[in-house]
Amino acid sequence: MAAEHGVRLWRAELDVTDTTRMREVVEQAFTDLGHIDVVVTNAGHGLIGAAEELPDDQIDRQLPPTSPAPSSSPAP
Repeated sequence: MAAEHGVRLWRAELDVTDTTRMREVVEQAFTDLGHIDVVVTNAGHGLIGAAEELPDDQIDRQLPPTSPAPSSSPAP
């Protein structure tokens, strides 16, 4: 993508459980770009094993990054 879009592509890598870092990245994006037209996220991590055998702490860590956020847009 970087080869195709060059400076029009802005990207950052971060831990989505680190809200301080998320705020820093968003602030830096607006500083660098002025405005944002599109945001693409790909957050999550994998676990190997049967779901029913996972301890609660692993389930708690897995669900928030991969669960969709509530939409703030009005219903049609």
